[in-house]
Amino acid sequence: MRFDYHKIYLPNQLFFRKLFNGSKKKFEEKLYFYITNFLNLQNPKNEFKLKLTTRHSVEEMASPPIALNFYKFICTLIRPKKILEIGTFIGVSSMNFAKASGKNTKITTIEKFDEFREIAKSNFKKNNFSKKIKSYLGDAFVVLNKLKKQNFDLIFLDGDKGKYLDLFKIIEKKFTKKNSMIIIDNFFFHGDTLNINPKTEKGIGVKKLHNYLKRSKKYTITILSVYDGIALLRKK
Repeated sequence: MRFDYHKIYLPNQLFFRKLFNGSKKKFEEKLYFYITNFLNLQNPKNEFKLKLTTRHSVEEMASPPIALNFYKFICTLIRPKKILEIGTFIGVSSMNFAKASGKNTKITTIEKFDEFREIAKSNFKKNNFSKKIKSYLGDAFVVLNKLKKQNFDLIFLDGDKGKYLDLFKIIEKKFTKKNSMIIIDNFFFHGDTLNINPKTEKGIGVKKLHNYLKRSKKYTITILSVYDGIALLRKK
């Protein structure tokens, strides 16, 4: 008998939901709500006191509850003392890392846009994380080049997708050590990186990082098909 293994092993494939009484859409919704209810995961708007922006919703821009819970789990495993985040938005991920890490952990976060950075700082203060999180305003390239060379235990890359590779090269050269963990968000960039020739500038940028990591021997890597794709790297 011939098996199409790529069909058998697809995420959320029919093979593993043959006993579920409902459609594919209902299965995925049920799966989401089952996981969030089982783990008692909250919408960031319920977990934190948040000042919002009218430009983008939290649901559109911030990591979803299941991804945030995964990042918390990583923190419990590696117990990071120093965390670097590129792309703050209004501070949800920063505060998630702050909540999941030890009281002496220091978090450095970089945001390009003044409006989001000011909102994030307000949210840090509201949630009593101001002493734990240091926020920088500016283009990530400029800020990273100004920061002193140092080793971070955990790095969260969620900045300018079109320049992902350039940002990554600075990170690995200046801010990592053996066993440093790097989380790369939006690794699929809305499916554009699955195209042979990505359609968008951001998709092209993320795909360049894909190609770089394929050739690199410096990391142990895994990729999760959660949300818009999460890559998890550990430096050898």
